[in-house]
Amino acid sequence: SLIARTGLEVSVNKNLVLRAGKSALLPLSLGLGLDFPVFSIDYGYIENTRSLVFEPSHQITVNLFIEELRNFLGM
Repeated sequence: SLIARTGLEVSVNKNLVLRAGKSALLPLSLGLGLDFPVFSIDYGYIENTRSLVFEPSHQITVNLFIEELRNFLGM
């Protein structure tokens, strides 16, 4: 099957990214990304208007870059 989706990502500066998207399954998603050399944090808001049971959801992702952390600590 094929599910179409569209999105937009705008870099505010080298550390901050704003995101918005829409797909056939989810009507709206918004996000914010903070990127640093050793780690990154992403936040996403996903609206769910197709279901009367589920509320909108929030997702937070933290990525730790081990090799960059080793370089930062001089290991």
